[in-house]
Amino acid sequence: MKHVFLPFCLLFAVSAQAQSDKITLSNFEKQVRVNVADLQDAVLYEAYSKCPGKLKVEFTDKRFSGGCAGSIERSYVFSDECGNKLTESQYITLVDDTPPVFQNAPADTLVASREEIPRALFVGAFDEGGQDTDISFNEQYDFSDPDNVVITRVWTASDVCGNTATHTQHISVPKRK
Repeated sequence: MKHVFLPFCLLFAVSAQAQSDKITLSNFEKQVRVNVADLQDAVLYEAYSKCPGKLKVEFTDKRFSGGCAGSIERSYVFSDECGNKLTESQYITLVDDTPPVFQNAPADTLVASREEIPRALFVGAFDEGGQDTDISFNEQYDFSDPDNVVITRVWTASDVCGNTATHTQHISVPKRK
């Protein structure tokens, strides 16, 4: 009986040791939503190994369309220095709720005469999610103050996810005396 029991205990001890060295994941969700602007810095898992040394994590992304920003299938390979390996996939729905950001938008200004009114500039905008932006422009003149004409220029930038940003410039032109 001792010969049968001893190998069984030894087999159980080896099996328990092998399992304690495995890589484990916590806070790992198979489907997550992440803002496009946060994707690069997002930590989407916690991985542990009892094996001494560093846990190595590699991943590849496969982009899909769907929704305004798309989605990603991210395939992870976790490995440790004991030779343990774990492969998992995660499906990331990209969310873009960040409006475009203007570049070189002109400030409000006061000019001495109508001849000094600056031409309307092309104002660019970029989307942190890498999406295209559409820019519209509107200009209105307000003559309600007899001593001052105010020109209001409004640029509106929209991305494919429906986020918008506006920039307004006011140009004051005092009446000539």
